[in-house]
Amino acid sequence: MKELIEDFLGLDDLFKKTRQREYIEARSLHDYILYHYKEYKYDQIAAMRGKKHANAWHSVNRFEVHRKYNRS
Repeated sequence: MKELIEDFLGLDDLFKKTRQREYIEARSLHDYILYHYKEYKYDQIAAMRGKKHANAWHSVNRFEVHRKYNRS
């Protein structure tokens, strides 16, 4: 899933430690898909990046906001 999103959006590393909008929105998309369609749990999603479950929860829940207000 990670590689697919990176290729589609032209990003070098989805989990790169940055706060640039395109990376934040891409990580949110990744987490949203894993949670809602692949039935991953928040702690499983967070473990991929070495984070806590609250980070994954926030990312999944912010996806709708990113989708609504995305400039493109």
